[in-house]
Amino acid sequence: MYMTRNKKEALSAKATGNTVNLSEAAAHMKEDMYEVANAAGCKARLLLDDASTELEHAKDVVTAQIKEKPIQSSLIALGVGVVIGALLRR
Repeated sequence: MYMTRNKKEALSAKATGNTVNLSEAAAHMKEDMYEVANAAGCKARLLLDDASTELEHAKDVVTAQIKEKPIQSSLIALGVGVVIGALLRR
């Protein structure tokens, strides 16, 4: 089975066209993935900022509570330490 020169050229042109289409598709996919990764990074930064703000607020509340009731805070800390110590011994 011999191919004519025209058939060979047609197949070669088709293969070249497919290669170009694949290259374009890969470039579009790369761009889309970059956009998705960038959006995910922005969202992660926002979540981290929110968590940091919440932690700062919690720290302020605990600090204020300790200053208002130092004896009660010390007894609570002692009780928590005893419970953790008992759990770790097991």
